Amino acid sequence: AEPLVCLGVFPTGGGPPKVPLGMTINSTTNLPNPESYATYAAEWVKHFKAKGWNVRFYEILNEPAVYFGSLPVDYTKLQYYALLFDACRNAMKKENSSIIVSFDCIHKKNILDPWLTYGGPDVDSLNFHKYDDWKLPPQYTDEEMFAAAERLQAWYSIVEAEQVWYRNRGEHLPMICSESNFNGASPNGTTDLRIQQMVGAVWLALLLRTEILFGVSYHVYFELNSGYYADSYGFGMINNDFKPWYPYFVQKWLGNNLAVGDSIINSSSSSVDVRPLAWIHQGTLNVLLINKVNQTRAVYLRGITVQMNLSKIDNTIPWTVASVQTDVVDSSQPLIMYGYTVALLQITCLLYTSP
Repeated sequence: AEPLVCLGVFPTGGGPPKVPLGMTINSTTNLPNPESYATYAAEWVKHFKAKGWNVRFYEILNEPAVYFGSLPVDYTKLQYYALLFDACRNAMKKENSSIIVSFDCIHKKNILDPWLTYGGPDVDSLNFHKYDDWKLPPQYTDEEMFAAAERLQAWYSIVEAEQVWYRNRGEHLPMICSESNFNGASPNGTTDLRIQQMVGAVWLALLLRTEILFGVSYHVYFELNSGYYADSYGFGMINNDFKPWYPYFVQKWLGNNLAVGDSIINSSSSSVDVRPLAWIHQGTLNVLLINKVNQTRAVYLRGITVQMNLSKIDNTIPWTVASVQTDVVDSSQPLIMYGYTVALLQITCLLYTSP
């Protein structure tokens, strides 16, 4: 894991962004002065560089669509934000030219199109947020949430946005999911209990698989830890005692065993209930299996006839005491998955080259 630093935030109820003490807000734009905020933003980069910390990823103001709108967009405010963003990015890259600076809604068609049409400044990545429900009580079933996990948004999708940027600016940009969770709603502090359960783990595994297959480079999960409050457990993947819930293990497996540039191996399933993903990382073949129905399924692996190390999570162990089950399995025998399951099979592979 490495940090993505988001500099600034707009209050949920509207109004100007929060700024450091002593910094003023321009009454016309309702934003800080671009040069002033750029100096502040550059100090972060300067600080990390002085510490010798390789902090690469930055965003300028969290969810700026709160300010300039999304449906519809206030194009005057979008221009004000573009001037602020440009000043910040230029000042920051003078301190460290290799950093990646962007904002989280640049991919949306109604924002990206005018940004490109009217000469908006360059960004270094295409960032997006991914939440698939915003209401409590939950408005979508497990099945609907799993289907949404495998859609990288519409109008533009993040993949379409990457292509649009390339056609206009001639550069392929990395795609980054800079914030995500199963459900983004928290009225009175209450959150969807499915976030920490196997449903949340299956949703996350499906989303990460989809991002990997479509070329998304990095993913941020909101948030690391949270505790019990208002009959729920917040948005965390671990609790405040640093004990994991089921989504944590999905993040851990992929975070420790998959890197940008790894070879993805072609894999498919004869059942729509089971999603596979296979790849090679540092000489190890990894096969991720996701059972997205709460029913027992038997998986027969084809093309692999060796013993493999198995790590899996499922509902046979309650989510309140979430833990990983491990075993060594014969890949020629069926792997039984008892309801919602995420499983990782691994074997060290020998790579041969032709003489």
